[in-house]
Amino acid sequence: MTVQQLFYTSCKKGLSFGMGFQTYSMSKGITEEERKEIEGYCVYIPPDNLPTQPSDKEIDELFPIAFSSFRLKTGKYCISSAKYVGKDYSGRYGNYFCHVLVSDKPWPFYPIELYGSITFRTGLTPEEENISEIQYLPELEEIHLGNSICFDSIGNFLKRTDVGKRSKDFIELMKSAIELNKTEKKIIFCDYKGNTAYWIGAVQMSLPRKLAQQFSFTTYCYNPDDASYMICAADREGSKFNFRDIQKSYKYNVFDFINGQSSDLTYNSSFIKRAEVGYTVSKETFLPFICFLDQFEYNVLDENIDNCVCLYNMVNRGVEKSTIEDVKRAVSFAVNYKSIQAYRQLFQQLDHNLEKISTQVDVELAEMITKFLFMVGRETNGSEHIRKAYEFYFNSIHYLVMDNEDINVEDILSLHERMRKIEEVTLGQFVKLSLHRSRIKELQTYLEGGKIRHAKFYFRSLISDIMAFNDKYSDGDGIDLFNIKSEDAKNITIFLNKCLSILIKSPEDILDILHTLKYEYEYFPEIIIKAYSINNYLYKDSSIEETLVGFIIEEGRIDEEWKKKICICISQLTNANDFLFSMYSIELRDESNKKEFFISYCYKVFNYFENYRKKKFSDALRLYLSLCEDGELSLEEYKEIISYIDKKSLCQYIDKDVLKIFFIELENKINVEKVALESYTIRKMFELKSECSIKTPCNIIELIYSIQKIEDSDAAFKINHLENLKVDFLNIDTKSYEKLLESFLNNLCVYLQSPSEHDKVKKALFCSEYEEIYYSKYFDVLDDIVLTKQYKDTLKSNNREGYQVFIDFLIFLFKNDMKVKEETEEYLENRIINILKESSEKKLEVYDNYFKRKVNAYKNKVEIIEKWSIIKDKAREKKQKRNPFNLFRK
Repeated sequence: MTVQQLFYTSCKKGLSFGMGFQTYSMSKGITEEERKEIEGYCVYIPPDNLPTQPSDKEIDELFPIAFSSFRLKTGKYCISSAKYVGKDYSGRYGNYFCHVLVSDKPWPFYPIELYGSITFRTGLTPEEENISEIQYLPELEEIHLGNSICFDSIGNFLKRTDVGKRSKDFIELMKSAIELNKTEKKIIFCDYKGNTAYWIGAVQMSLPRKLAQQFSFTTYCYNPDDASYMICAADREGSKFNFRDIQKSYKYNVFDFINGQSSDLTYNSSFIKRAEVGYTVSKETFLPFICFLDQFEYNVLDENIDNCVCLYNMVNRGVEKSTIEDVKRAVSFAVNYKSIQAYRQLFQQLDHNLEKISTQVDVELAEMITKFLFMVGRETNGSEHIRKAYEFYFNSIHYLVMDNEDINVEDILSLHERMRKIEEVTLGQFVKLSLHRSRIKELQTYLEGGKIRHAKFYFRSLISDIMAFNDKYSDGDGIDLFNIKSEDAKNITIFLNKCLSILIKSPEDILDILHTLKYEYEYFPEIIIKAYSINNYLYKDSSIEETLVGFIIEEGRIDEEWKKKICICISQLTNANDFLFSMYSIELRDESNKKEFFISYCYKVFNYFENYRKKKFSDALRLYLSLCEDGELSLEEYKEIISYIDKKSLCQYIDKDVLKIFFIELENKINVEKVALESYTIRKMFELKSECSIKTPCNIIELIYSIQKIEDSDAAFKINHLENLKVDFLNIDTKSYEKLLESFLNNLCVYLQSPSEHDKVKKALFCSEYEEIYYSKYFDVLDDIVLTKQYKDTLKSNNREGYQVFIDFLIFLFKNDMKVKEETEEYLENRIINILKESSEKKLEVYDNYFKRKVNAYKNKVEIIEKWSIIKDKAREKKQKRNPFNLFRK
């Protein structure tokens, strides 16, 4: 290798202006910035307890060599040797010479191995001191190792004097070296001048060369506080650092090897123990480990080196002799630090033990070994390794789920997520193996009599696998939930259904699953509908139904948009109508203002889902009516419901019994004295009842509708509206009958053209139970027609006289064999006579002529005229204070 060099000393001439300490010269390729940085490492201050004007012998015996290793900011590697030389060119004491070697590449040896090397110069020659023009230093083609520091010499050093003492000190020193990168506490130590290089060598040569070169060090430094080295040796008496106050040096790990004092470190390390045995007992037990460690991409010393010891032991001694914890640590190291050769060795050890290990794992170990096996497969392109990885992983999680109930299901699910993501490149293979027919069938067997934790894990893991697969392969052949189109899909569906049938019996767990999947709009609706259907098929448990439905209701209160979106998705599925109706039932049941809720539900829900509206509106209305207390609904609310039914053409989809209940309650609500409904609403109600052939006891709507039609019709057509009116007035209370009758007669009687039309009125409106009311109201109207001017204009417009309406009514009475109560018969006579007695003889003659002319064609005209004559005479007698006789008895 080519090595650059630099000389730093006090000289007459150098690369700086003037005389004194400076870089005398350096090789080409060292930049000015690098030179300045190197010079910072070249400063040498001798111990202050040594002679200021030493002899050459004292210099060699007393003054320490500052042998150092460090890296520049540019990444170059440097080794320097600084030696006190006494006088400079001017004869002044205090001069030293520092020779620095610089390499672009890591050293192919341990830096400490150059300690005492003949490669290092210890001063300038007279020619160099006096040369007129300084030349670049040549690059070195060959580097000579020193002859003092090696593994064997370090071992001898640690074994020499005070048996066991130095080996214990070595253990403490290595503890601080392992913790250095974590704590950033540099190591400061002191020992006799000839020992410092051995301590540094003991740390360095315990490690692979590439790792050892990460540690900067120096065998001597006057002020370790200001030094940039990670490991600093200093003179105990002559340096600025106070070794007597070790406990106060909280920033450092301090070792006084002369007096046996050091920082207290509690870290225990199998690696350090192995290194100590290697130095003091047999290097053959340790050096192979360094070679093993060297093949990994392990470049920063830390506590993980002990995991490598576990790995080394497992590779060399087999898995059987390792504890599960050691296996875990070993695999952790293998996964974190790459080594193809070690992978192959470790795989050979694991291969025959994977099945056994899979029944002893926890989550951490399952993950580590699976990652390792996948990594081996990728790095070696070995399909066998990949196959083993999948086999081990699925066996492990099965053990964790089925046999290790101390492990939380959520932790196993998290493991499954991580494993699927680590194999995203081969996600398709991962999912296909997860859902493979043989695995699913095997799991179906295990799930017979399975526990909730089993169902929960496998349901969630399979669902997440399907979602991940479909997300990545959305443009390809995705996997549908609950599909039976193929044998594989059918197996998956059966298994998922089995999981759900177990899960829905545990409200806490099914709700946990629903919470986890609530925003998976493509899958959540199918899952909750499937759970709902399974309950309806297997259990018919209302509490399960309320759990499932209640989840959407509760979450919907928090996020209305989410609920709307979920319901839209649900509406497209089989059994959606039953589920949505269950939601409606629970919401309506729990709603305090049921009236407002129902109308709002119509417009917010039924409006959006046509099929649901057609299938379930009838049930929704039935439930609503049953939950509302008698008389609770107002006419306005009935009106809104009628309007909605009409707008959405729902008549054909509503059960007749529901409509009948609806109209009965509505008609009970209508006040016939003051109908608070528009003609449009009455008409729609009438049409709805007619269309659905709804018959109610009262038929109030038909009566009011008929009244309105009579009011709006021309005179010639008014009576026609009575022809199809069939009402059982017995179901109407007296007051309502009276008011309805009054409305009919006020709008009809004045337009009647013949006795037969009076007959039509009676057939439509007469109720034997209310006989007295009927005739009373009828004569009230006749009185007004004949005796007042109330109907004058109406009569005139129809070319009629009031008496004609009255006489037609009498002809109707006389023509028919009236079977009325005795008191009614008397009442009728009195009312007729009261009208006639108010008429003059002249008018009576007109009445008589009209009467006889109208009955002239009747078969029983003689009998009719006779009755007329009798009642007419009674009216005359009344005028003369005579009592009438019984007119209507035969």
